[in-house]
Amino acid sequence: MMNNQLQNYQESQDHAPELTLQDMIRILNRGRSWIFLATVTLLAFTIYYTSSVNPEYKATSTVLIKTQNDMSTFFDFSGMQGQTEIANEIELIKSRAVAEKTVEELWNSEHKNNLNLFGSRLFYPPGQDFRNLVKEISSLGLYDPTTNVATIYKSELSDSLRYAFTRKIQRRVEVDNQRNTDILNITFTSPFPEESALLANTITR
Repeated sequence: MMNNQLQNYQESQDHAPELTLQDMIRILNRGRSWIFLATVTLLAFTIYYTSSVNPEYKATSTVLIKTQNDMSTFFDFSGMQGQTEIANEIELIKSRAVAEKTVEELWNSEHKNNLNLFGSRLFYPPGQDFRNLVKEISSLGLYDPTTNVATIYKSELSDSLRYAFTRKIQRRVEVDNQRNTDILNITFTSPFPEESALLANTITR
């Protein structure tokens, strides 16, 4: 009985119609509208993303760490003490105190009203008009593109602004140690290359 069922199954498989090229074309023609819609959607999303994403420019400044030359360092054959000092310097550079000092120095400089960090300089991508159109459509006309303008500061630095800008610096700064050296690399990221260099050098000072 089992052999007969297996034989019938094999015969049905042998007589199953093969999928021809015409059958494949017919299947594709049935779903061509969905294929076209998916292609157009993916293309529109790609164009929107590439034309609206902000660039990221990185600038790096180097600083030499002066380690202590005392007797404890002389007998530190493992080098752990030197590594500890470098690790402490890295955490100090990334600390809130250094970031706040950087904010205050830039706020009292000629760059105050021309920094993306402070929102006084904005980056407008090539597809900004298309981006605004998409936002207006998706928000049913509630989005107002005229609100996206740079801020001009005329008052003193408030505590809330100091905290906000300090957090921005801490998020954008990176500090790493060149292997087997006492040199630290301080890297800052910004949509503008000259601002990246300014921030990296200011933090280093």
